[in-house]
Amino acid sequence: MMELYFLLLPAFIAAIAGTVIWASNRSQVLDDSSLIRQFILWFVIGTALAWGFTKTDAVRLRIDPQYKLQTELDAHPVYAAVKRMSREDHVTLHNFLATQIAQGKSLTDAFLAARPLLEESVRYQLQFTNQKTLLNWANMQIETLKELQAADPLLCFRALSVKPLPSSPTPPLFSVENTRAFYQSVIEVYEFKDRYNNTPRTSEPGPDFNDVKREYRAIMETVTQRFGEPMTKQLDGWNLASAPTEPPDRICAAKIFQLQAMQSRPPDMANRLLRSNNSGLLR
Repeated sequence: MMELYFLLLPAFIAAIAGTVIWASNRSQVLDDSSLIRQFILWFVIGTALAWGFTKTDAVRLRIDPQYKLQTELDAHPVYAAVKRMSREDHVTLHNFLATQIAQGKSLTDAFLAARPLLEESVRYQLQFTNQKTLLNWANMQIETLKELQAADPLLCFRALSVKPLPSSPTPPLFSVENTRAFYQSVIEVYEFKDRYNNTPRTSEPGPDFNDVKREYRAIMETVTQRFGEPMTKQLDGWNLASAPTEPPDRICAAKIFQLQAMQSRPPDMANRLLRSNNSGLLR
């Protein structure tokens, strides 16, 4: 579209310039040099006006697909946050989204496909977040697992597995509320990372390590009573394999139960439990 526009533009400007010269000089007799000078003058004026016109947002959105894509990406709050806070993550996300859109996906579907990519990036950064941000992320993850469990337990297991099964050609759909919560959580993590990098370090008070250990054991005893010892060993070691050794729906139910039990503790204790390797939240 843009190439065609600029290919036809000189001919269009020349036609306009010729029409203006004819209209303004039709009752006069001029030599060729005068006509040429007038033509060049009007052609330059027309070119300058056309060039300025093509630089307006309204026109560029119509004729320049790359500009339209970049404008839509910059308007997305998650993309804007990643772009503002992390150059490396921004390049990775941009290239992924551009590839998805080039394959014919809408911007919404491209971001849906990018969700695992964003989750992986955020998981690494969660170790640096504060208590509030981590608990918000955990709550969103629990609701996500519930939605995947309801849609297809295998999708839920895939989200939990350390070595995920091959991605489904059709990404799972999430509710509007869950998608909104996911985007907000991603933004919170990136914004906290920026503050963390630009402010003095402060440690959050928390319960004693032995208290955390006792609370964790109490939670796992409850898991054992409800789901059996083999499941407890699997969750305790966080060694979910690439193929489920128990029914995926039971694995997901047990993991959701475990995370909910952790999050139900007082905030300081929940924060420490969810940060433990055994929670799998930061894996």
